[in-house]
Amino acid sequence: MLPSRRLNRIFLFALSLIQLTMLLVTAWWTGPGWDEWGHLPSGLFSLQYGDFHPYRVNPPLIRLLSAIPVALLGGGMNYEIFPKGPGVRSEVFLGLAYIRQQGPDIFYWMSIARTGAIPIAIFGTFLIEKVGRRLGGPSVGLFAATLWVFSPMVIAYAATITPDVGATVFGFWATWSFYCWYQIGRGRDAVWLGISVAAALLSKSTWIVLPPLLLLMYLILCHVSPKRHAWSKRWKQIGVAALLAWLLVHAVYDFRGMLRPIGALDFISQTLSGIDNGSPTMNPRVGNRFSGTLLGWIPVPLPAEYTHGIDVQKRDFEGKMRSYLMGEWKEGGWWYYYTVAWLVKVPLAFWLIVAVGSGLMIRNCCGHRRLGRRRMIGIFVMILPGLAVFVLVSSQTGFNHHLRYVLPAFPAVFLLAAYPIRFAGSQVRKLLVALLIWFALSSVSIVPRSYAYFGEIVGGWRNGHRYLSHSNLHWGQDLLAIRHWVREHPKRRPVYLLYSPSEVDFHRLGIDVTVGTGAMSREGPGKDGWWVVSIDQLLTEPNSWFLSRSPTMRLSESTTIYHVVDGQVKN
Repeated sequence: MLPSRRLNRIFLFALSLIQLTMLLVTAWWTGPGWDEWGHLPSGLFSLQYGDFHPYRVNPPLIRLLSAIPVALLGGGMNYEIFPKGPGVRSEVFLGLAYIRQQGPDIFYWMSIARTGAIPIAIFGTFLIEKVGRRLGGPSVGLFAATLWVFSPMVIAYAATITPDVGATVFGFWATWSFYCWYQIGRGRDAVWLGISVAAALLSKSTWIVLPPLLLLMYLILCHVSPKRHAWSKRWKQIGVAALLAWLLVHAVYDFRGMLRPIGALDFISQTLSGIDNGSPTMNPRVGNRFSGTLLGWIPVPLPAEYTHGIDVQKRDFEGKMRSYLMGEWKEGGWWYYYTVAWLVKVPLAFWLIVAVGSGLMIRNCCGHRRLGRRRMIGIFVMILPGLAVFVLVSSQTGFNHHLRYVLPAFPAVFLLAAYPIRFAGSQVRKLLVALLIWFALSSVSIVPRSYAYFGEIVGGWRNGHRYLSHSNLHWGQDLLAIRHWVREHPKRRPVYLLYSPSEVDFHRLGIDVTVGTGAMSREGPGKDGWWVVSIDQLLTEPNSWFLSRSPTMRLSESTTIYHVVDGQVKN
C-alpha cells in the first residue's frame, strides 16, 4: 500500500492533468469571447510598443502573459494608429486591426494566447489544495481543489485571455501570502507578500481593495490574537512588502505616469470628475473635482493609465445599461443579481454539498468541538477578501452582465464547502464524495462549452436563456463551429448570421456569412436562407421571432440554425 501522503500527491497531479486536458480542449475547440478580440492585440501592443492605453479598464498582466507566446511564435502586431481619449475604448479599434492583419490565422493565435493563460489556473489548483490541507487536512484540500478544477465557471474562463481567473488565483495567492507572513513573520514571507499583492493588483483593478483590506485584517488580528510580535520588525516588513508591490506595479507600466498629482489627471466618472456625463459616450466631458484644491497636489500612488482605467470602469458602473435577469430586461441592475446567477450556474450537487456540510458544522458547534484559534484565524483571513469582492461588485448596480466578475469569491466558497468533510463520519464522507463525483460529471458533460452551463436546478442549459444573458449564456465562442459548418456545407447558401460582435468582418475570418441584423423585423427574417443564431440574440426584439420556432438543427448548446423559406422555418 502506498502511504496516504503519496496517494494524495498522485491524486492531485492526476487532477491537474485532467484540468489541463479540459482547458486545452476549451482553448482550441472554441472561439474567442467578445472581450478576447481586444485583449490579445492590446497585450501585444503593450508588449511590443510600450503603450498601455488599449484596454486600460483592466491592468495588463494577464494579457501580457498571454501575448508573450504569440509574439515569440510570430503572431505579433504591426503598429497601428488608433484614436485615444478619456472615453475611447481603443481596444475595439486594435481588435479590428488585428483581424485585418491576421485574417483567419487569428483563431490560431488566439488559441496560442489562451494556452499561455492555462498555467495560472493549474497554479490555483495546487494553491487551493495547499491552503485547504494546511487549514483542514488532506481531505479538505483535495475536496476544495476538485471543486475548483471542475467548476464550470473556472473551466469556461481559465482557458481565455480575460483576467477573471488570473485575478482570482493571484488574489487568493496574495491572501495566503499574507496569512503565512502573519503566522511566521520572516523577511522572505514579506517579500512573497509584496510580489503576490503586485500580481493581484496587476491582474484586475477590483483588487485595489486588497492592500487596505489586508492592513485592516492585520490590525484586527493584532487586537484579538494574543500572539506576540516584534512590532517594529513587523511594521518594517509591511513597509518592505508595500514598497516592493508598488515598484513592481510601476515596473510593469515601464514607470510611466509615476506619482502624478491627482489634480493633473482628466477624469470622466462623476465620482472623480464631478461631472454627470449621462449615458456612456465616446466623447464625454472631462473634469477633475480635485483640481485647484489642496488634495489636487497629492501624488497618485498608481500609474496614470491604471488610474484612468479605474475611472473609465467606474464611469461604466455609474451609467445605466440594459441588464437581463429571469426573463426581465431593465436599465441598471439588481443587488441580488450575482447571488441568483451563482445559484443557477453551479451544479445542483454543489448546493447539496453545502447543505450537508452546513449540517455537519452545526452538529460540530453543538457538540462543542472547537476548531482551534489558528484554524479560525486562517479561515477568516482566506475567505474575507473574496467575499468582500462579492459584496463590492454586487453593490455596483449600474449594470449586471457577467457572473465572472465575482470569480474571486469562488476559492473562499469552495474552501467553506470542503471544510466540513473533516468532521464527517464514514457514511457521510461517502455521501460527500458521491456528490463531488456528481458535481464533476455534471460539469464535464458540457465541456468545452462550459460557458453555457446551467445547473439542474433550472433544467440545465436548455433553460439558461430564461434566467441570464451576456457572457453567462453565450459570448461569441461558437465562431469556430460556425466556420466549420459553413465550410462543410458549401451548397447551403446564403447564410445569415445573428451574432455578436456584429462589427467583426466575418469574411476576413474565412467565414462566408452575411450579418442578418438589417434583414430582421417583427414579422421575421426578410430573406430566405440559412440563419445561424446565437441564443443571446434571441432575447431581444425582433430576433425573438426565432425563439418560438423549432430550429432546423442545433449547432451547439448556444447556437441554432434555421432554414427559412418564404418567411417560414423549414424543419
